[in-house]
Amino acid sequence: MVSEEEALAAAKAMLDDQEDKKTTVVETLAPHCNATSHHGDLRAIGAGLKEGDKLVCNIIAGGKTNFSYKVFLEKSPEKAVFAKICFSYALWNPDRSVHYDLARTENEFKMMKQFSELMGENAPVAIPYLCVDASEGMKLFVAQWAPADEQWSNQFIDGEVDHRVIPKVAEAFAKLNCIKDFDPMFNNDVRAQLLNIFSLGKTLHEGVLAKAEDSTDALAVLTKEIGKEGFDELLDNLEKEFMTREALIHNDSHTFNILVEAKPTITELKQFGDKGSIYICDWEMVIAGPIASDPGKLQFWPICCAIAHAAQGHKVEAYDIMLSMYEFWDAYAAVMVEHGRKDQEFLRKTYRGCMGWASIMIYQCVYLMGIFVDVLPLGSLPEDDRDRAMRSIGLVGLKLMRYGFGNYEPDLSLEGLRARYKEIIECEISVLSKFASTRRARPRRMSTLRAAGRSVSDASLYDETARRLSVNPADKRASIFDINPIALLDELDEI
Repeated sequence: MVSEEEALAAAKAMLDDQEDKKTTVVETLAPHCNATSHHGDLRAIGAGLKEGDKLVCNIIAGGKTNFSYKVFLEKSPEKAVFAKICFSYALWNPDRSVHYDLARTENEFKMMKQFSELMGENAPVAIPYLCVDASEGMKLFVAQWAPADEQWSNQFIDGEVDHRVIPKVAEAFAKLNCIKDFDPMFNNDVRAQLLNIFSLGKTLHEGVLAKAEDSTDALAVLTKEIGKEGFDELLDNLEKEFMTREALIHNDSHTFNILVEAKPTITELKQFGDKGSIYICDWEMVIAGPIASDPGKLQFWPICCAIAHAAQGHKVEAYDIMLSMYEFWDAYAAVMVEHGRKDQEFLRKTYRGCMGWASIMIYQCVYLMGIFVDVLPLGSLPEDDRDRAMRSIGLVGLKLMRYGFGNYEPDLSLEGLRARYKEIIECEISVLSKFASTRRARPRRMSTLRAAGRSVSDASLYDETARRLSVNPADKRASIFDINPIALLDELDEI
């Protein structure tokens, strides 16, 4: 148990480290902001610096593999860029011997540039500007400041999905996955990090299996039916699938990594038209991998939010979220057929894979590891209702995993698989809605992320795992979301 003094000391050290890295960002970026730069944003910032303005660096997210910033001129804040300082390690990984090569940052720069050129004008990706050495063991990545409002994940938390952006998201990932000329070993060092995390699922699942012995709920029944050997086989199949190199994949395609405009009102739609711009972020994990990974991982957070909304009594919102995911698949499949010349058998195989890649995020990341649970739209539900919702999330994840990595019901057609997917999720929505009180009002645009003014990045994705599983006592500290350094330092002042 971390004492108050230790927590305060950790908070102070965290803030000191953040300030040091801000200084590094500014000192590394400034020389590249000049009249000879190829990029207008950097030329504009350089002109401001020459006139006596100064750079301000505000942290957005990060702490485990990188820090992300908005860097702008103090007197002209509209002149801004995105900056990310990256480390040669990943503190979310409890295996500290696994190196996290900085080549991933160079590859992120290359991939964003390639994707921008592929998609052409209005490409849904920020234009990359720089990738340079910052100091020993760090790289500085700089890109266009994307003119978007928030992470798409917020809309699912709020239960207010902007359906305009769905075809654009689907087209972007489908065209990325259709790139034919790629290096099968591109960014391959990233693969070891995720393989290391996948293997933890077997250990964590043993705890669920032990608890299931004395339980009779649906999740316990399915857990006992699959058993330890059956679950281990599912994860073995997952790892084999992950080693395939079918296509270039973003590999981190969840909705926290997609920036969107704020959802417009009806009046705004009439006035400004149907724009719905998007930006896909965090490209450092791009590899050649299984083609179903991107469309599958994208669906995990909407599914979890739909279940959470059902537990709150927000049945309409839950079904609308799932409708958005049915629309996403239709749009993704259409691009695959038209642009990628894919046939129905390919779509059937890919859909089964989508069920699997959604499941590993739902079951292992959310249910087993507790990642993202603090931002699920569960509100102030009583503990029993929260537990019921989490069991539903676990049950959905485990059921989908059997289809994706266990070849369950192998002869199902594409339409048959889609029907099973819909049935599995909507059954839980229906059951939870019956338990929920109809008197619960739905909160309007009050997501935890927006209220706290914070973002989730891949840097924080596995932080909870590191805290719980690391054998290194120095790593057993609160996550970056559990610590409020400013509040803790205020307490320190009072002491």
